[in-house]
Amino acid sequence: MILNPNYQDLESVINWLNSNFIFLNYSKTKVMLTGTHQRLASVDSFKYLGVVLDPYLSWNDHIDYIVRKISARLGMLRKARKVIPRESCITQYNAMILPSSNYSAVIWDCCGKTNRDYLDKLQRRAASIIEGHRIPQSQVHHSFSWPSLQSRRDYLKCMLVFKCIHALAPPYLLINNEFSRSHEYQSYNT
Repeated sequence: MILNPNYQDLESVINWLNSNFIFLNYSKTKVMLTGTHQRLASVDSFKYLGVVLDPYLSWNDHIDYIVRKISARLGMLRKARKVIPRESCITQYNAMILPSSNYSAVIWDCCGKTNRDYLDKLQRRAASIIEGHRIPQSQVHHSFSWPSLQSRRDYLKCMLVFKCIHALAPPYLLINNEFSRSHEYQSYNT
């Protein structure tokens, strides 16, 4: 739950919650301050719905979390590759590893080039495990017909925009629908 940023202290937040008949499970409640480096003295992070948040929204902690998760699964894939065929390994990659790199990617795609490159490196490592020999990044997409991870993230963003425009997205994304169509402002085709 995101509260109004005008609340300055915990007491006013608790009063607001009580006046709106909202009760917190204190054992599951997390509090995090966000702001600039100058306004915050320390950096803490926590996982919320599978996304690791830090006060600066740099996404470094989240990418580290994804990398650890994918690396562990690549280890399992490496062991499985010795006993299962290539096609089954591709299925395992699609079922166990790819969803980890896609989960909430619409949110964290602004993580920076270094982090995105690291995820691409893990995809290349997966391709090398499946093929049984080292594969250059340029051949990963050719050998497996896999789109790049950036293309997948761009596709997911486009799908979310499409869903928002056509009222197919969750209601909390439709409340302040800021999308407008070009024909509302100009008569020529763009």
